[in-house]
Amino acid sequence: MAGSCAPGPRGGGRTGKIPAFRGVFPLSTGSAAPIRWRMPPSAAWRFCPLCAAALVERNLDGAPRRWCSVCGFVYWEHPHPAAAAVVFSEGRILCVRRRFPPEAGGWCLPGGFIEPGETVEAAARREVREESGVEVEVLRQIGVFGVVIAFVAARPVGGRLIPGFDALAAEWFPASAPPRLCFPTHQAALEAWAQNGR
Repeated sequence: MAGSCAPGPRGGGRTGKIPAFRGVFPLSTGSAAPIRWRMPPSAAWRFCPLCAAALVERNLDGAPRRWCSVCGFVYWEHPHPAAAAVVFSEGRILCVRRRFPPEAGGWCLPGGFIEPGETVEAAARREVREESGVEVEVLRQIGVFGVVIAFVAARPVGGRLIPGFDALAAEWFPASAPPRLCFPTHQAALEAWAQNGR
């Protein structure tokens, strides 16, 4: 494929330097408090976000939940749906090296959480662009793996290969010899893509 987003020789990916990671974004927000990278688990919620009363643990629907005895707020901890893509061109697939936990420094397929109002396809296109600089066209869905991660097959149609803020590197690898992917769900989706036709 012609254009700057097409894969070059092996090792032709772009890499970026990583600042020290201490569980927060290394960004200035105009205040002393840094931006937290991950939502804390339910056990870390101490106060109700609606009335500021203390939260207590209560068994609801067969599981322990953080509950407010004053206003009745319940913190329902749910998985967040995500989308990821197998981007294929000229016998190679696109992978990104993670900058932040979980699995910081590991290789994976480009992807991330679906924003409110987004379709799976739109989320996959946005995440590939944010993490690698590559614009893609979604060709088909591969399937849903793990805890609500929808994988799609895509091809590059533009952009420039450059890692985004949350990626250490973005690189093309031979489809026959990809790096070890740090998430089993990504590995399973890649294998399903290879088995069911590219």
